[in-house]
Amino acid sequence: LPGSLFHADPHRSGREAVDTIVKFGGSYMNTCPTQNYYGSGPLSREEVQQCARVMNEIGRYATDHGVKIGLHNEFFCAINLPNHRELIESTDPAYVHYCLDTAQVAIMGEDLLTFYRDYRDRISTFHLKDTASQRQPDSVRYAQDPEITDDGTRWFWEPGLGTLDLAGLYRMLKEDQFKGWMSIEYDGSPDLLASMALTRYHLDTVLRPIYD
Repeated sequence: LPGSLFHADPHRSGREAVDTIVKFGGSYMNTCPTQNYYGSGPLSREEVQQCARVMNEIGRYATDHGVKIGLHNEFFCAINLPNHRELIESTDPAYVHYCLDTAQVAIMGEDLLTFYRDYRDRISTFHLKDTASQRQPDSVRYAQDPEITDDGTRWFWEPGLGTLDLAGLYRMLKEDQFKGWMSIEYDGSPDLLASMALTRYHLDTVLRPIYD
């Protein structure tokens, strides 16, 4: 559900997306709340609040149909570091949850463990990946299509190959007995099979022993 704030009819689009999830037997749906910052930002306070109202309405519809909707922020969205938390806190926790992408929030400028600690009760799902590019400046995050590069730059790395404290995150997940979905992402991997092998090794030898 990308760019819902700027969709011609975001409520209908959201309901249709929920209906599709239900038809496939799903119970979770993640949504990027806005389009890219480039061409859309900066957002006014009223636009942020309007985005929250749209998310609440879609979230209520999703909840009524047995689906948990999770906000999922990219580091280049119009919802960005200055208003990221405002959006979360302006939505109703009964209807709107959060899909925590470990690398995206860190690149945006959030501290991963602090962010999880502050919003642990809102987290419904995870996108698990590492990064070595934390806290990028506005000039990078607000640029046009910053994820797309021609020089082989990798924003995202397999767990354990970046600088995020994923072990610390897993200790907190253990403390909370988190039971939701966690998916692995390989954005920009030059070798998907190698990425899967590296990830499986790190999960089995470092992260799973913490939780298990």
